[in-house]
Amino acid sequence: MLKNIYLLFITVIICTGCSTKQPEYTFGVKPDTKEDASGAAVKLIGQLQARKDTVHITVKITKGRYDFYPDSAFTREYYISNHDQDNPKKVGFALENLQNVTIDGQGSEFVFHGRMIPFAILKGQNITLKNFSVDFELPALRQLNILEVNPGKDELLAEIYPGGNYRIDTEKLVLLGEGYEVTPQGSMAFRPDKRLTYIRRDVSFNPLSVTEASPDVLRIKGWEQIKLTTPGERYVLRSWKRPTPGVFISECTNTVLENVKVHYAEGMGLLAQMSENITLDRFSVCLKGE
Repeated sequence: MLKNIYLLFITVIICTGCSTKQPEYTFGVKPDTKEDASGAAVKLIGQLQARKDTVHITVKITKGRYDFYPDSAFTREYYISNHDQDNPKKVGFALENLQNVTIDGQGSEFVFHGRMIPFAILKGQNITLKNFSVDFELPALRQLNILEVNPGKDELLAEIYPGGNYRIDTEKLVLLGEGYEVTPQGSMAFRPDKRLTYIRRDVSFNPLSVTEASPDVLRIKGWEQIKLTTPGERYVLRSWKRPTPGVFISECTNTVLENVKVHYAEGMGLLAQMSENITLDRFSVCLKGE
């Protein structure tokens, strides 16, 4: 009888240990391959949403570069404060209705293509994003580096950066993204030391004509900034559209962004609404390398 009780006790311990073992959640795509990682994100989040327990888990993503394309990404209808209501939107990581989850990129680079929201956290509790950067392969915003200024002719020469991916239609500059186009209407002026210029922080981009002097070098005529700018200044060209933030948080409690860098977003770097207890620990919207 004592032997039977002892065996029963051992069996209970083994079964209890089996029932408390946590499943492993992995990101099912290899880094540094340019393979579309959007499908892996969809699968991972589906697994997280299906789990029954509420123990805090950490998903560790192998360090490297991951590329996310819109075709296999989440499609969502989001209404985001201070952004364009141009639904539906493509989303890289749609972290919805989750609790007690940490996504640890371990220093990874998440690079997005086209027009996408990289991360959305909705109706979440105790969600942490940490140790990764967000960037886009081809930004919609471009920079004009002023090379020469000739006020007498009311023209200047400027290098467009990054080079390529633009065209000129009837003397109007059109910037080419992945699957979309932008006609810049505004700009932000910066000094050579990268600080905003005095008074000219946010100005119109409405020249009479733009022509190509040579590849990636533009001749701009009849722009109000010609009489104000000098060689070495930089203008970031932009439209008035604001379709996608870098990180979107809505209806969440206890959200942490730790060591996360947003290098580019076509809207705000981070937009949070109807949420409480958000911790930003070394979160930054910055140039790559800073």
